[in-house]
Amino acid sequence: MSYTTEIIKKEIRKTVDFIFALGYFSEIIMAIIVVYVLWIGNDTLSTLIFILFFLFSGFLNTIFKRIIREPRPNDAIKFLYSEHFSRIHTIYGMPSGHSQNVFFSIVYLYLSTNESVHWLQIGLVMATLMVYERWTFHNHTLLQLGIGAIIGSLFGFIVVKLRDWIRIKLHKNNMRVSE
Repeated sequence: MSYTTEIIKKEIRKTVDFIFALGYFSEIIMAIIVVYVLWIGNDTLSTLIFILFFLFSGFLNTIFKRIIREPRPNDAIKFLYSEHFSRIHTIYGMPSGHSQNVFFSIVYLYLSTNESVHWLQIGLVMATLMVYERWTFHNHTLLQLGIGAIIGSLFGFIVVKLRDWIRIKLHKNNMRVSE
């Protein structure tokens, strides 16, 4: 094998590893993007509600996993050496927590910004990389990923409606105080 071929193979491997890393860390990346976009838009209420319900989404996911108790695929592969599959939320795979949180973030951001198509595109690229990584490493079945996406999307929609209701209530209270 030539030196050039070896270099090309190494660079391809680095690129593939980078793509897998984006997929693996997608829920954190999306959360950071959402907080950043809302924060620079001076929308403190939306930012705080997103952070609160993003954390609550993880708690909800653990509850769903304990109720459903559907195991992950048998031959799960570790992406990171430090990963382990012994805790309750890692033994069960239904619904996918990564998928739930990524789609919660996508829907929340999409419904919260004026530049929604731009952020939707970025979010869907991250979601695609997440699904590819979680499925390729046998951490979830496609059904587990799909159910996580549905739950996350619905949860994002509900939280935005709740946030809008809170905003209306706060606005009405401010109007009464100023009268």
